[in-house]
Amino acid sequence: MARRIEKQFTDLRKSEEQFRIAFDDSAVGMALISLEGRILRVNPFLLDMLGYSEEDLLSKTLRDIVYSETADGGNAELGNILDDKPRDQAAESLSAIAAAR
Repeated sequence: MARRIEKQFTDLRKSEEQFRIAFDDSAVGMALISLEGRILRVNPFLLDMLGYSEEDLLSKTLRDIVYSETADGGNAELGNILDDKPRDQAAESLSAIAAAR
């Protein structure tokens, strides 16, 4: 039993390290966002793409940085992003942020 638990912890640490490397070294801007839209973690590429410092970006919510020209202020689009709707809309929104800066 103890060996099995130790192996599970080892596997978990390995998986977490693989995620960290993939996240931090990605050539694609990525962020971890809470269900409430708070930005929890960002990778260096996203910081460069958006022109924010990590401290500045982590103090914002997704609603603060997603650009929208919709009449509802982007609430429907942001809802799609947070509600796991098609990811192309999320990518388009983040591209619009980068283009506007």
